[in-house]
Amino acid sequence: MNEIDYIVDLLTKYLEDKDSTDEDFVKLCNNYPFIKDLLDELESKENLKSAVQDYMLFFEGRAKYSEERMLNKILKESNSSKVGRRYNVRTFWTYAGVASVLLVLFLGFWKIKLTNSEHTEDVFELTADFRAGDNRAILQLADGETIELSSGHEGIVVGDNLSYSDGTLLVGNFESKETVSQLVLTTPKGGQYQVTLSDGTKVWLNAETKFIYPNRFTDRTRFVKVQGEAYFEVAKSDGKPFIVQTANEKIEVLGTHFNVNNYANESYSTVSLTEGSVKVGVVNKEPIIIKPGQQSVVEGGDVRVQQMNADDVLAWKEGEFMFDNENLESVARKLARWYDLEIEVSAGLKNISIWGSISRYDNFNKVLDIIKMTDKDIQFKVEGRRVRFMK
Repeated sequence: MNEIDYIVDLLTKYLEDKDSTDEDFVKLCNNYPFIKDLLDELESKENLKSAVQDYMLFFEGRAKYSEERMLNKILKESNSSKVGRRYNVRTFWTYAGVASVLLVLFLGFWKIKLTNSEHTEDVFELTADFRAGDNRAILQLADGETIELSSGHEGIVVGDNLSYSDGTLLVGNFESKETVSQLVLTTPKGGQYQVTLSDGTKVWLNAETKFIYPNRFTDRTRFVKVQGEAYFEVAKSDGKPFIVQTANEKIEVLGTHFNVNNYANESYSTVSLTEGSVKVGVVNKEPIIIKPGQQSVVEGGDVRVQQMNADDVLAWKEGEFMFDNENLESVARKLARWYDLEIEVSAGLKNISIWGSISRYDNFNKVLDIIKMTDKDIQFKVEGRRVRFMK
């Protein structure tokens, strides 16, 4: 029997006999006294079973490592008052095991609450057709002509011809070999796209991103510009550094993998490195070198280097939202970009921390499940494609 099955069995026995003195159950409750309160809210083993089914459905298809990491974070925060407590990872009282059952209970608890809330059901119905983003982008050629790229393709390849990534021709002989011209690839809200540049460099664009690049590289440097968020896998080219210019940084590499986040409506921008090395230059500051697992952060004219978790940074590229102790205001901006919405967060909710992992391709009302789970008093008001989070 695995950890989650064993703990669920303990809780089921308690719901059948609330006078139970099972040693393991007593130990669990001593460490996490609020578990009893949640069990009392569930009331019956039937509701617990429903909660477990919700849990399995909620995480179906999710990578185990991301699930456990999110659950660990929930446990750490919910148990933050127990400073200095040590855990033996070889016993079933591991972070993942206990955190899993906590989330099972939370899911079941909120399911019961949401079922009894007519207003919440109405909101969920109103947002049921708020679909996730997909492959959408506009390509602007040098002469100003714009092409709406097909959502049936993931990306384009730049060469003598311009084609989709599966080889389907988009524009034949669109530029002569002697001509170097600037192309602009833009993803709207609710859009994402990929482009393979003439040197073989691959770039993934997140929603609401603008990427400017040449049809071919002929100079000693390979120069592009980006505003928004993009992930780069830069092809090596001896003696030809690859330079990415943003509103805040000048990023110089030879061949490496990194993520750039530089949205205009964010208070900071980041460069996060997963492979190779990167030199980041900021106006009036000495350039800094970052290593894999690090990110540079530019905020208010200052720059710093910090450790980063690549799973969090690249979740968007892998088709996930991963909220790791992220404030609701920041979460709302990400959701607004991807679901093409206007989202307003009342002042009292902006700094509420959100944890959770969910597919970017789930409908918006599934995301509301996570937010509602964080604070049952959060209310949602929907007017057209404008959503307000409030209490």
